[in-house]
Formats: sequence, C-alpha cells, structure tokens
Amino acid sequence: MHMSYPVFSTCPAECPGCRHRHLTMNESIAQKTNYLCRILEPWTDVIDACQTLNQEPYTGYRTRISLTAQYNGTDWQFGLMKRDKLIPIENCPVQTGSTNHILQLLSHLLPPPSGFPLGYYIQSGKQITLVVKSKNIIDSSFLTEAFEHILSEYGFEGLWIHLNPSAGKRMFTKNGWHLMWGSPFSRDEMKMIYGPSSFRQLIPSLYKQSVDEAEKFLQLTPDHKIADLYCGGGYTLTRWMEKGADTIGVELDGRSIENARRNAPNATILRGKCSERIPQLNAWINNDRNTKHFCIYVNPPRSGIEPEVLDWMITTARPGRISYLSCSAGTLRRDLTILQKYQYRIEKIIPYDFFPHTHHVEQLALISHF
Repeated sequence: MHMSYPVFSTCPAECPGCRHRHLTMNESIAQKTNYLCRILEPWTDVIDACQTLNQEPYTGYRTRISLTAQYNGTDWQFGLMKRDKLIPIENCPVQTGSTNHILQLLSHLLPPPSGFPLGYYIQSGKQITLVVKSKNIIDSSFLTEAFEHILSEYGFEGLWIHLNPSAGKRMFTKNGWHLMWGSPFSRDEMKMIYGPSSFRQLIPSLYKQSVDEAEKFLQLTPDHKIADLYCGGGYTLTRWMEKGADTIGVELDGRSIENARRNAPNATILRGKCSERIPQLNAWINNDRNTKHFCIYVNPPRSGIEPEVLDWMITTARPGRISYLSCSAGTLRRDLTILQKYQYRIEKIIPYDFFPHTHHVEQLALISHF
C-alpha cells in the first residue's frame, strides 16, 4: 500500500475512516465507478461520470462527525471503533481545523468518567453535542467563560449535553437534550436552518449540483405537484417551491421536521414514515390530479424506499418523473429493478463523490414513465 498524499502520513494505519487515503483521486474514482458498474450492471450504459470537486487531496471537509470517547486514565481520547478497540484520531486531515482544536482541548478539559461519563462526541456543522451516559449532568465545571470564548472563536454556535444512559446504536433519546451554551440552531452555506442532530451533506456545492440535476430533470412549473419523500431539513422543498410547484414533504425525524417547517414554511409537511402517510399523500394528489403533472423526489436511508411506498408509487401514485438520490447502490438496484417492470425507464445515473478518500459513493437516478 502506497501513501499518495503526505497529509495522510500521520494517520493511524488501522483507522477505518478513509479507506481510499492511499489512492489518488483518479484511482479512488475508478474504484467507485467499477463498483457501481458491477452493482448496477443492468444500467451501465446510462451511468454518467462521477462528479467530484477535482481537488486533491480534499481535506478539512468533515463538519459532521460521530466519535467514540474513552478515558485513558489521564485524558479523554476520541476516535473510531475497530473490532471493539478504539482507534484514537488526532489532527484528522479530513476534519476541519476547528474540530481538531476543540477535540484536543476537550481531551484535557473534560472531567473524568466518575463525574462526566462521556460516551460520544457528535458534531453537526457549528453545533457540538457531548453524549453522556447518565440520567443527570454531574459535573459541568469545564464550561467556563474562557471555554465559551474559545468555542465562539473557532466558529461554533451551540454546545449541547445529551443524556442517554444506554447510548450506542440509538444515540439520542427524545428528552435528553440540554443546551449548555449558544444557540439551538445554525445556518449552513445554503442559508438553511439546522440543529445538533441534523443530517447534512458534507460538501454543499456538490450536493447543490445534485439537486440542480434533479430539478432540471423534473422540469417543475406551477402546473406540477411534487412529493418530496424523506425530505430532511427542507432544502429541496425550498427548491421545488421556487419553481412554483405545489409541494408536500414527508419526514420521520421530529427535529428535521422542525427545521423543514422553518426553512420551507409554505410547504405542506407530514411527520411519520412515508408508508404511514400514504392516505394523506393520496388525498393531496387527487385534489387536482386532472389538472397538474405529478412527480416525486426521493432521498431515502440506506435501506432504500419502503416496500409499501414503492408499491404505492407504481400502482397508485404513478409519477411521470422520479429523481432518486441513493446512498446505497444495492438497494437502488432493487428499487430500479421493480420500477423498470412497471414501465419506468432509467434515463441516467449520476454518481457523486460526497465523501472523498472513503469508499462511499452516492448516486442520483433519473427515472421517467413511458
């Protein structure tokens, strides 16, 4: 294994975070493209070139991170788990300098586990959350005026303690949030409001490019209705509404719903699983189905579109066009195979390198009914 970029030379060899750090950008993109062509083999002829920022190495881009915390007897260490062992990460090149500085400070500043049983460090942009495995905040003496000044100096806007005695696979509980300093919300590069648990794409310009492509394909006008499934914090809702389209969104996460309603106050937004909101979606579509064109934008989790929702799409909703942003090529293949059986054509698949130096790749599928 060769090390292509000196910036990664100090990374722990066993760190599982950036599996492609030993590859050049072109080598990494080639591996990702080959993977997609293998998994999405029925549609290799419509797979476009992988979209990147053409900057190598692309460092300092991670502002959304989740690190395990462990105490070594004198200081706290933050890192990733591999085979039940913590791999400490110091001065990670893909994290921002501000993040690395704050982690170094917290490692010395935070009380030991007897007074502060820290489990995880979570960061969403300018919002930091310390997940503590306790029912009560025991020791918050570290939160001094000097520390608050440093947080502000490094560009952070909110510090939370989240109490969850059983934090692990399920990181957050409904009532565990405690804002210790700053604002409960921030705004990202696209002026969207987000909070401490918000999912956010790491490279806004590349994500915007993917939404531009989806919007161009959907060809939205005031004569369109669009259902935005798994709509998150509402950025795409604002895009569709700017085109004058009648817009409805569905999202399960309560905090994402709050942000979406702030970001897109004029959109109709339903909370719950998409499969649980099919009756409301049907009523909304049928209200003026004969006078408006209907389409769907979908951005599901790795599990893909819920089976009930996919069945509804092909048998009842029957959108004329679908833009499908997927983070799992495997579940995308499953869903495209079903759509193709019901007179849907896969027009184009555009890969996006949203996670440089890792093995992850996302893809936008553009689908039309014929």
